[in-house]
Amino acid sequence: MAFGPCQNAKILILYPDSICVILIFMNYAISVYNRINPLTEHYNPAVTKLGYVLKNIAKREDLIIVRSVSAEHENKAWGTRANNYEDPRVFFIANVRGWVIPKDRYGSNLIEKYAQSGAKYFVELNHSDDTELNQWLNENATIVYNDKNGRIYKLEIKTI
Repeated sequence: MAFGPCQNAKILILYPDSICVILIFMNYAISVYNRINPLTEHYNPAVTKLGYVLKNIAKREDLIIVRSVSAEHENKAWGTRANNYEDPRVFFIANVRGWVIPKDRYGSNLIEKYAQSGAKYFVELNHSDDTELNQWLNENATIVYNDKNGRIYKLEIKTI
């Protein structure tokens, strides 16, 4: 009977260790799954594709505007926190710099502002149904690339 409590104590000591090992394994398995099956918002092939197309069109010194694949704020069910929508991949791939606007920012105000500040191209990932922006682009830009991944516009507006 003297060993009874000691054996129970060993089981209690091993139990938290077993839980830790199981949690570490589950975390590893989830990370491997996410690498094999990436989320479409965070790994969007359109971003990479249009980045390489832009690399062949734009010069290094050109300023670019990119409409992100992410929204300005997180999902409404999670609250109203700001979302990090500023995906830099197009800039890195094309070796350019510029501005990013979120996918849910509608209208032409920001595009016009950045164009007046020297932006030469607007990259629209996926196709937008923003009628005001589309009308403004029809009047102030030319499509230089268009496919299922999105469009690249050359802006034709006078800078300040």
